[in-house]
Amino acid sequence: MLKGKFRFIVAFVVIFGSLVLVNWGLSKGYLLVTADTAIFFSFLSTYFAAMTAFFSFLVVLEMRRDREALLRLSVYVDFEIEEGILFFIIENAGQSTAKDIVVDIDPLPYDDYGEQIGYVSWIGKTIETLLPGKKLGKNLGHVSEYGKYQKRPTKFSISVVYKSLKGKEYKEEPYLIDIDQHKYAGDTTA
Repeated sequence: MLKGKFRFIVAFVVIFGSLVLVNWGLSKGYLLVTADTAIFFSFLSTYFAAMTAFFSFLVVLEMRRDREALLRLSVYVDFEIEEGILFFIIENAGQSTAKDIVVDIDPLPYDDYGEQIGYVSWIGKTIETLLPGKKLGKNLGHVSEYGKYQKRPTKFSISVVYKSLKGKEYKEEPYLIDIDQHKYAGDTTA
């Protein structure tokens, strides 16, 4: 929860503050049976209640950070090879639903009929929602045939923008994907 020097400083403040209050109470005679004893102990209990509230607040902040990290969205776009077939995919690998997803890819890949895949409903348009662990894919044909008969691009610049259910926007930095790395990475059955 608390890290390093900060933990030490807080413990020191709590212990030192308690000792100062007790010492002050002894020097003023409040710890003897007098009318002011009740006031002193009220002040002392208020001090400890305030410290408890402060530490409870720190715990709540830490739990909130942990929960946000656990539910962090992770939407990515990639090429995937399954049984020798090349797919262009978008996947939500996070633990929460993503919405308003926009994928920008340049240039567009070609399908196995030699046409650019701009006609696919989720490419170049907003995807309303993508549930956790789900993916959308487009078959591009056999990996060994991609670009074999006609010159097709093999390097793509991709960027993804999406939102959480609460409306927090995430923008992934543009990145490059090279299909040739997939072809020869040993993950094909071609």
